[in-house]
Parts: sequence; C-alpha cells; structure tokens
Amino acid sequence: MGSAQEHGAFNANADPNTNTSFLNLALDRIPHPTAALPNIRKPVTVGAILLACTLRATPVLAQKELPTEHETDEQHTENTEDQASEESETAPEAAQELLYPTGPSGNAFYETPDDLPANNGDIIWQRETRFMPTLVERSNARAWKVLYRSSTANGEPTVVSGTILAPPESAKETSTPRPLILFAPGTQGMADHCASSKLMEQGLSYEGPVLKELLKHGYAVGITDYPGLGTEGEHTYVVGRANGPAVLDMGRAALNFPQAGLTAESPIGIWGYSEGGGAAVWAAQLQDSYAPELLVKGVAAGGIPADLKRVADWVEKGKLFYGLQPMAAVGLNEAYPELELESILTDKGKRERDIIRSSCLLDGLARTAFGRASQATTVNIFKLPNWKLRLDENKAGKIAFNIPVYMYHGLLDEAVPFDQAKALRDTYCRMGMPVKWDTIMFAEHIIGLYYGAGRALRFMQQSLNDNPPSSNCHQRRQWWR
Repeated sequence: MGSAQEHGAFNANADPNTNTSFLNLALDRIPHPTAALPNIRKPVTVGAILLACTLRATPVLAQKELPTEHETDEQHTENTEDQASEESETAPEAAQELLYPTGPSGNAFYETPDDLPANNGDIIWQRETRFMPTLVERSNARAWKVLYRSSTANGEPTVVSGTILAPPESAKETSTPRPLILFAPGTQGMADHCASSKLMEQGLSYEGPVLKELLKHGYAVGITDYPGLGTEGEHTYVVGRANGPAVLDMGRAALNFPQAGLTAESPIGIWGYSEGGGAAVWAAQLQDSYAPELLVKGVAAGGIPADLKRVADWVEKGKLFYGLQPMAAVGLNEAYPELELESILTDKGKRERDIIRSSCLLDGLARTAFGRASQATTVNIFKLPNWKLRLDENKAGKIAFNIPVYMYHGLLDEAVPFDQAKALRDTYCRMGMPVKWDTIMFAEHIIGLYYGAGRALRFMQQSLNDNPPSSNCHQRRQWWR
C-alpha cells in the first residue's frame, strides 16, 4: 500500500519541510551561481523543453489542427470518453452524478450561450478532459474543462473558461476540508489555441510540472484561462481588473463542483507567476469586495508585472521581449474599448497586432522581436489621457489586503523588471501587510519561475495550515532586497 500522499489524499499535518520533489531542490537560497546549477538543472531543463515544444508546436496547431478541429476533437473526445467510462466503473458512487450539463466538444465548448446563469462563478457547462504535465506523461488526476460566468473590468457579465484538477481520490471524504489552489497561468499568448485548458491536455503547458506537484500534495487546483483566451473576444492580457475576477470566479466554480471534493470551508491559496503573478495579486486585492466568501489563506506571486508602463519601457529596451508591448496594448483595448487602439496604429503596428493575435508566447515574441513602439503607433500612448487613466487603474498596490503574501522575483529578470516588483513589495509593506519577499539571486525570468516554485509551495503549505511564515518587511533593505 502506498502512502496517503502517493494516492493524492490531503494531509493537513504534513511537515512542509519534508517534501522531496524536484521543486524542493530549489528551497534554499542560492549561495553562488555555480553552486546553483545542479539544483535548478532538472526543473529548468523540463521548462526549457516545454517552452521549445510550445514554440514549435503551436504554429502547427494553428495551421493544421484548428481548421479541422471538429474532426480532431471528435476523435480525441471519443478516446477520452472511452477512458473516462472505464475509470468511472471504479470511481466512488458519489462522484457519478454531475450537477452541470456536458458542454459541446471542440471550439464550440468555448462559445458564449444565449443565456448566462445568474451569478458570477456559476458553471455553464463542463466536460471531462485529461491533464498531461509533459508531452510524454499523462496524469492520473481527474480533470474537467468548465465554462463559467465572470465579470469584465467594467463589471459587465462575461464567460471565461478554465480547468478543474483533482487528485484521483477527490471524491473520498477527509477529516479536514480539501484545500484549493487557484492557479493563475503565466503568459501563454493571445490566440485561442493558447488557452491553458487546451495546452494542458496536450502536454504543452510549461507550468504542467508545477501543477502536477500541487496534485501530489492532495490539493485540488482551479486554473482560469482568463477572459478572451479560448472564449470570444481578445485576451485581456495583464489587465488586473479583468483577470483578478476571473481567478476568483474560478474559485467559486471549483467549490461548487462536487467531483473536486471541496466544501465551502476549504482553505484557498492563490498562486501565479509573470502574468499570473499580476493576476494573483489583483485577485487578492479584489477578494474582500468581490468574493468575500472565499477563505483565502495565502497568496504566492512571482515575476509580477505590477506597473505596466515601467514594464513597457523595459521590454522595449530589452528588444527580444518587445512583443509583450503589443500584447498588453491589445489586452487593454479589449478591456476598455474607448481606447480605440485601431485609430492610432501604423501599418507596422497593425501587422504586429495581427501576429500576436494569432500566436502563442514564443512564436509571437520571435516574430515581433526588435520592434519599437514609436514605429507601431502614431502617438505615444503614455501621453494620451485615456490610456494613462486605464494604466493607472491597473497598477497594483493601491488596495491593501490582510492575507499573507509571498512575493519573489529574479534579480536578473529580462522580461519583467525587478525594480517595479520590489517597489510593489515596499508599497505593501508601508500598508502594513504581511509580506514575505525573496530576491532570487542570479535568476532571470524562466529560472525564476521554476526556482521560486519550491519556495512558493512551502509558503502555500504553511499558509493553508494557518501557520504562514513571518513577514520580512522589517529587514534592512539593500537595492537588491
């Protein structure tokens, strides 16, 4: 007989310092860059392989699979449903009854129905799917795609898709409520085929190994796709006031999904990196007013794009990550149509817009590298009053929250500048918030994702057990701390 942890049962009394997974290879602070390399080689290698596969695979998916997706999805759905039927024969009887209708297959799953449910977080429909942490591994965790109601940045109703993951024994009752991790994905791209719910079932999500680790610890996981990623409209990329509600409503949806094994008393953690780090802190900032019923115990956020103007300046200087600029411009314009992006784009800007609309992360960055904003727009958007207003509204750090938060950032981050994330930490500390901050020495953006994941996991375990680590706001601050 395997241990409870091996079977996915939540152990509320587990010592968070005894985890022996690859993520825990990264728990201790790096003393020297050469000493760090053995510790981070495995997670970084896995991430690099997944990122490279995504770069190569997503254009193929766009060009070959998507035009015939109905046919492909029918075949995939038939296989998935056959497997699900076999698994259901041994599943607990309580898990058999579904409260929500089964949604259509293929892209039709993501289409907005004529009538929306009454409340934000209400599930419209669901469909059993699969979770592949990597290209060569299928998880035995149970997985469902869901379409649920949420709200836009302006408070209007909208639909968002996402995924609910649960350990194999999710229907089994435990002595304590099963915890839920609301996982906010990092940047995936802008095209609909880049949605996390689609990438995870193909083994193409670079965050798959992290999600696998959460499931091993007995947590249920809710992963939003964000507005407009899979569903209609453009993706509201890095728009905190749109993405934060999507994360919180994913929590509502997961708590009301019986197969996840959750209850209204389930403790909740919010975790994200990069775009997900921004969405995580925005979810925390909005939680008290938007979803006060959620029992959020801790927030882990890394690589946070807190100040979009500063990030835009940084990536233009960085050249290779310039494509994040048109992504953010399209995302803001989707959230706030009065910005009228189309009216200020040059021909070059329109070409860049079309590229990122049809691309996932790396292929979009590769095709727009070395661009300049001055060549993409007829005016400097940062000098336009309506753009300045919306950028300022989506700058993190203006709403305090009383939830333990762990923030981490790579000192050498080439995509999201270190200084603006540290400024957010300083702002939160001045507000009296319980903040634990880590500078990941010698780490750039990708290394920061995997190296920081071990520390974030330990923080999440402690916070979900009502024993969060102490704030280090009081520590003496050097320029790099």
